[in-house]
Amino acid sequence: MRLPSMTAVFCVVILALCFGAAASPLVLPRQPYVGVACSTANSIACDRVGVAVWLSKPAARLTVTVAGQPIVMRAATTTCTTRQTRQRVRCGTDFVGYLHPAGLLHGPRRIDTHGSKDYWAGSQAAWAPIRITAHYPDGASATVTVRPTLNPGWG
Repeated sequence: MRLPSMTAVFCVVILALCFGAAASPLVLPRQPYVGVACSTANSIACDRVGVAVWLSKPAARLTVTVAGQPIVMRAATTTCTTRQTRQRVRCGTDFVGYLHPAGLLHGPRRIDTHGSKDYWAGSQAAWAPIRITAHYPDGASATVTVRPTLNPGWG
């Protein structure tokens, strides 16, 4: 009777190693900001979208995908003072990245410009699903999928 239970434990350990443990849910202190990042106001001609994500807990890196398309996220310029060294360092709680091409003109995330070539004033409510995974220095990770509003401006 002891052998089958050891076999079951062994199988669970092997499966966990092969497929990885499930990430815990990520709780965000505020909704990510997603906005069209073209230099001309209310234009979607550049087909670029900025994504800003704020975390409650500092992360070593952030993985973000929009409808499966990865975005390179960089720690924002926010700085914090560490207790140990009293030096200002990047906090690891604010991240920014850009999706280009974003598919605003043609593609799966096309924006309805109501007959205009590339003028858009922000009439759509929700955009594509965004999957966010925070990877922490201790090796843990946490994930959430959100569907934020696409805003007509960035910065």
